[in-house]
Amino acid sequence: MVVSKVFDLLQKECDVQKYSIAFPEFGVPLHLTLSKFATTTPVPQWKRLAKGLCQQIETRSEWIRNKRMTSDIAPKDMAQIEAFLAAERKAAVVQMLEKEKKQLAEKAAQYAQSAPSSNGGVAQEGDDQGDEDDEDDDSEIDEEEREVPAGSVNDPDHVEDMVWSDDE
Repeated sequence: MVVSKVFDLLQKECDVQKYSIAFPEFGVPLHLTLSKFATTTPVPQWKRLAKGLCQQIETRSEWIRNKRMTSDIAPKDMAQIEAFLAAERKAAVVQMLEKEKKQLAEKAAQYAQSAPSSNGGVAQEGDDQGDEDDEDDDSEIDEEEREVPAGSVNDPDHVEDMVWSDDE
């Protein structure tokens, strides 16, 4: 679950940067790390995700390199660098935001379906909802009867025979 989420986040980051003139340089360390991960991981699903993302990075990097070769942009020409694939970038941003909105709406609908209990809010046997008697009631224990912890993190160190309380 966590690794799949990491791949989703990496994919989103690549989607954000994919029309950048510097995408090939952005993708090199990511591609190397994902390739190494794909060869070392024993989990087939993660291996497939890593290889797929590597392929996308490689394809997009090659496309950007070809676009850079056909344009006359110098590194000092910031206006031309900003204008590089500006129309594609704007269209991609709109598309990405619509996709995000759709995904969030789907997740909200899934959550709304799973949130209400299937029994209409009536507690059934074995359901801990609304059971107050199962919980420990600490209010009945007097202050004197409560166990005092041996030490707290915020307490100062006490030295006895050169033995620090942190070393015990």
